[in-house]
Amino acid sequence: MVRRLIGPNRLIGISTHSVEEVRRANHDGADYIIFGPIFDTPSKRPFGAPLGLEVLADVCRNSMAPIFAVGGITSERVRDVRRAGAVREFSTALQA
Repeated sequence: MVRRLIGPNRLIGISTHSVEEVRRANHDGADYIIFGPIFDTPSKRPFGAPLGLEVLADVCRNSMAPIFAVGGITSERVRDVRRAGAVREFSTALQA
């Protein structure tokens, strides 16, 4: 539906908070997927418990779309997040 509205030259990203939501986003044709929270962070607590690196790695291995990780990612955790397979990570700490 969204693809028909915006056309083929725009990217569609979907924010997800569970493995099932990632499966659905892949099925629905997302160009990229935001996934988290990976670690505890106050801003992501409403979305559930942290998913952790193991779940992130599983999602990255099984996703057709690239995964962008969010939630509690500090500069000390970036390397582990990338090793898990995320193509990018977002953190307010990294934006400072």
